[in-house]
Amino acid sequence: MIQSRPIWDYYQPEFYKFNSDSIFLSKYILKNVDEWKNQNNISLLDLCCGCGVIGLEILQGFDIFDRAHFVELQKEFLDHLNKNLSLLNRKIEKKVFVDSYKHFAEVQNEKYQLIVSNPPYYEPLSGRLSENTQRAKCRFHMQGNFILFIESIKKLLSPSGTAYFIYDPKLSSCQLSNWLEELNDVGENVYEIVLKDTFKYSVLLSLRLL
Repeated sequence: MIQSRPIWDYYQPEFYKFNSDSIFLSKYILKNVDEWKNQNNISLLDLCCGCGVIGLEILQGFDIFDRAHFVELQKEFLDHLNKNLSLLNRKIEKKVFVDSYKHFAEVQNEKYQLIVSNPPYYEPLSGRLSENTQRAKCRFHMQGNFILFIESIKKLLSPSGTAYFIYDPKLSSCQLSNWLEELNDVGENVYEIVLKDTFKYSVLLSLRLL
């Protein structure tokens, strides 16, 4: 397994520095997800990717992907993301999309076997918004909510795929159950959301089709 780059080696904007939970998410997948280790030609999507740390950590750990797509709403991350991608010595298809997760899910026809994300997950009224608009967009739901985020993942996830994403550590099992009921209320497909782990600043959830 290829060693990940130290955190301080990644290019990042001054207005927002990723925290250790992004690394913990990628390490969890590399350590615990056996389903990917013996497969090839797997597609990876890093949604709300920022400077691309989660996806890059996974790409460096598994040599099984033939394409990796990165989606980030804020164009201010683009230069840092492209610099980080240039450090990856892998001959795979790498594409960057400057887009919201909602619009990307609406226009993208491709389905992904593995989706990872550290999205904005705080509600705007749950805390004090940063005066820096760019930083606030990284932390707070400014253009959506949890249900909209999950609905977007459902559109992008392959039938045999799994999504792993970080969320608010204050999330209760009752709230999660209510959201899951709402998600499965429409349509024939039934999805499962599971609390996989607890990190320093967040919890790790997975989503898959039953």
